[in-house]
Amino acid sequence: MRENFVKLYDVLADGQINPQYYNWERLEEI
Repeated sequence: MRENFVKLYDVLADGQINPQYYNWERLEEI
């Protein structure tokens, strides 16, 4: 779970986040 969040934050920092690919709800499910 931590790895997923780290990747998400990494993408957010890059400014190339895709809401369809990175879903907060999906991350919670994982």
